[in-house]
Amino acid sequence: MDTIVRDDLVELGVDKNKIVITHNPWLDTIAENSFSAKDEAENVIIFVSQPLAETKEIRGWKYTQLSLVHNLIEALNKVRCNEHWLIEIWPHPAEDGACWNDIMALSNENLTLKIAKDKLKQSLAKAALVVSSHSTVAYEAAYYATPGLSLRMGGGPDLAHHITDRIGFTKLITTAEELEDYLVKTDLKKERNRLTELKNDLANKGIFFSKGGATKKVLDVIDSILMQEKGIKSKCQNQV
Repeated sequence: MDTIVRDDLVELGVDKNKIVITHNPWLDTIAENSFSAKDEAENVIIFVSQPLAETKEIRGWKYTQLSLVHNLIEALNKVRCNEHWLIEIWPHPAEDGACWNDIMALSNENLTLKIAKDKLKQSLAKAALVVSSHSTVAYEAAYYATPGLSLRMGGGPDLAHHITDRIGFTKLITTAEELEDYLVKTDLKKERNRLTELKNDLANKGIFFSKGGATKKVLDVIDSILMQEKGIKSKCQNQV
């Protein structure tokens, strides 16, 4: 939880005096041990699959994870065909990785596709770009100031902005034209520098980023509540 979430909860009617900002314990290790991005790999794009998006019939989404990778391949072949790119696909633990086998045949002399066997934090730190529809891996990539895209071609009736979209760390893309325009106009190295400055600014304001310690803060809050409950019970017993 950060100041953005706090303000959202207050807007929904939650008493601000009952809210404690701790930040996210899941991100503690990343916050405390972020890797240097000075030697990032050239022309590596990580696509992080999020199979929840396969409920498109229910949600009204107009894409699947496979179709998004096809869109990415088409855009690269069209506007960055003079460069060699590696697309590293990170299947979700809940999906059958075999569904990605056929797409490997789309590799060509300027584009290589591979399925990641090990999803390493170093890879996120060194990638030129991280692409996903909804995966929270975008949170981790943001800590390394790695540029990211929220790729949701065609959008959908319940399209919601990712928190990283809201704070300016990922860019929402819903059309082929937007994707091609981004790939043509964005200098990814300069974008990483911009995101590094933005990260420092947001961290100073208590927005999204922390320097770790969220787990301890959560445990301290729980301990405080338990101690209060214990004190109340003890007082009641004494009164009896």
